[in-house]
Order: sequence, then structure tokens, then C-alpha cells
Amino acid sequence: VCDRHQIDTVFHLAASAVVSDAANAPLSTTQNNVMGTLNILEAARINQIPRVMIAASDKVYGDHANDPLEGLPYHEDYALRGLDVYSASKVCADMLAQTYSYQFKVPVLVGRFCNNFGPGDLNFSRLVPKTIMCLMAGRPPIVNQGNENVLREFIYIGDVVDAYLLLMEKVKAYYGENNSNMPKWGKETYGWISFNVGSYRKEDFQDISKKCDKIKSVTQVIGMLRSKIADIEPIVKEKPANFIEIPDQYLDSSKIMRLGFSPKVAFEQGLDSSIKWCKDHYTYLSKRAFRYIQ
Repeated sequence: VCDRHQIDTVFHLAASAVVSDAANAPLSTTQNNVMGTLNILEAARINQIPRVMIAASDKVYGDHANDPLEGLPYHEDYALRGLDVYSASKVCADMLAQTYSYQFKVPVLVGRFCNNFGPGDLNFSRLVPKTIMCLMAGRPPIVNQGNENVLREFIYIGDVVDAYLLLMEKVKAYYGENNSNMPKWGKETYGWISFNVGSYRKEDFQDISKKCDKIKSVTQVIGMLRSKIADIEPIVKEKPANFIEIPDQYLDSSKIMRLGFSPKVAFEQGLDSSIKWCKDHYTYLSKRAFRYIQ
């Protein structure tokens, strides 16, 4: 297909993306996320495709909460420590992309995105769409025990699309003529092709509560949605034994911002768009969401 149609840009977004399902299906998750990425990279190598975008995740970093050398916010050259099946599969895909970049000079970039949300999200294991559908169904939102106050960074889907397009527009200049910009050794090579995609630079984290409106705890997100849909008290449920919850997570996105990226949609505005979409399509979505909200 790539050869016949002379494909010049590939956006690789496909994945097994439900973390809880991945824990129960490690083999198929690994096959999808690792071999799927390898197939894309191999097609790009053989066909000399000039632009390849690999969608990764902030979950590749794993737990850095108490690390004195590599503490929060995550930076692209940090160690990748994903310990659950989903995170580990994304680590493998991320590392394969770096391998193809360095060994075969495939012009690939990796986007390590924080938590996506917005209209069109059918992954009802995620906090925002799951809580919206619970409240619309008149049922209590669900919180995993011990996770009430963990912090997560969110980014609106429209801003994610802008980041994808920007990275592919900049890939040639980023690599340089004959890959002249690629570092050759040492720590500069760590995560060189990778870009954190969030909303804040490192200096913004000096006062998260005032400057970082897209970094919220589970309780805060549910509280905002309760005020907009229905004021139903959440219930706390024990986590499955095989569910690993990473502590606080947020990104230093200075690197992609130096390329010109600037997110446009505020968190509350994004929630309003998500709620409207769910209301507009509630009859259909309620069937898709049923097993997650019961």
C-alpha cells in the first residue's frame, strides 16, 4: 500500500489502549502495540517514507514520584519505567522507533502525550468519558481506592491533532540535512526523537495550583463534572489485584513548545465540549459504556 500509493506521511495511532483490558490480555496487547509499530517502521524503512509519527504516552515514564535525579515533571531524556502491560508495550514501541531512527535513519518522531480527552472518545475506562456517562445515567462515578488525589495532566483532543501536524511539518528541519542534527552519543541521544505533549514548561510547575489548570486530581475532575451534570456522590471501589496505578504524572513540554506548539483549549472548555458530545449521542453511547458504568 505504501509503495503503490507513494505514501509520504504516516500517523501511527493504532493501539490496544484500554489499560485494564491490557492487564487481562497481555499477549494480544503486546502483539498489537509492539508488532504493529514494528510493521509500520519496517514499511517506512523499506519505502523510504519521509515522515513518520508514532503516538506514545506519558505512561512510558512509569513511576518517578520520589526520584531525586529524575523527578516530576517528566523530561524526554528520563528513563522509561513502565511496569504494567500497557505501559511496557508502549515503552517497547517507543524504543523501536528510536532504534529505527538511529540505526536505519527512518525520519520518525514520537509524541508522548498526557491524558487525551474530548468529543469522540469511546474509551469508557478513561476518567472523563466514564464519569460523564455515569452521571448522565444517574449512577455514581467510580474511584479506585487510593487514587482519589493522584494528579494527572490532561490535553484536549483538538490540541493533540495540532501537535501531530506540527511535528510532521517540522520533522525534516528537526533532523537536518543528511541527519546532521542527530546527536551521536551520550545522554543527548536519550529520547531525542521524542516530544512530550502537554501544556506547560518546567517553570510553570513552581505553583501548579495557580498556573496549571489542566493538572487535576481524580476528585477535582469528578467534582467539576458533578457541578455540570448531576451532583451524585462517587463510590470508592477496591482496585483489581493486577491493576498498577502510577502516582502523580505531568510533563515538561518545553521541547515541543520551542517548535511552536501552543495548546488552545482550556480544561473546563474541553469538559463542556465533551459533555455536549455525550448528550448529543447519549442513546448510542449508553450501549457502548454500559459495562463500565454498571
